Amino acid sequence: QACSRLRCFLHWVLEILRESVALGGYSQAFHELTAPLDKIVLAIVLQCHRALSRCSVVLVEMESSPWQKYFSDIEARRKSVRRLFRAILELREIVLAAYRGRNEVLRAALSPQAHEALS
Repeated sequence: QACSRLRCFLHWVLEILRESVALGGYSQAFHELTAPLDKIVLAIVLQCHRALSRCSVVLVEMESSPWQKYFSDIEARRKSVRRLFRAILELREIVLAAYRGRNEVLRAALSPQAHEALS
């Protein structure tokens, strides 16, 4: 649910940015008028990266431990793994939407290696 809300928030920010570009021509990354929204886009991408990293750690722990350690039955484990993969896919979609919608912000803010890893 949190991933869906974050995705909606990102799309709302990108829509405002598209309108500002259309009306005022402010397409430059971190322009005086778009900088607060560009910072939000960058913060969302960084939070997704952090969340994906944590999901990876949780998944490794779940896969390497016997199911009895964390779950009451094998079906509960399967359900949690499916839920985790759905969240991972949602986070991936959020990062891709930010990349497609405001690539210039990511190019300006991230290192060349980090930006290349997104493409």
